[in-house]
Amino acid sequence: MNEVINVGPMSNREFLETYARDGRVGLSGDVTLVDQAIRAAERHVDEGHRWGHWSHAFLFQDRRLKP
Repeated sequence: MNEVINVGPMSNREFLETYARDGRVGLSGDVTLVDQAIRAAERHVDEGHRWGHWSHAFLFQDRRLKP
């Protein structure tokens, strides 16, 4: 099942505890300079030359073990 979950302001811990599950793919985009640069560069691979929505992708796996 493909499900898009838009989340509002929450801490990283709250987000991970609520939504992270093995095998889920996460996409994120923000307003920092780095995020904007990545999203702007994506216009070169879009036929309409539109900025991308996402600057980072990640795959959820199991919890990290504490050292």
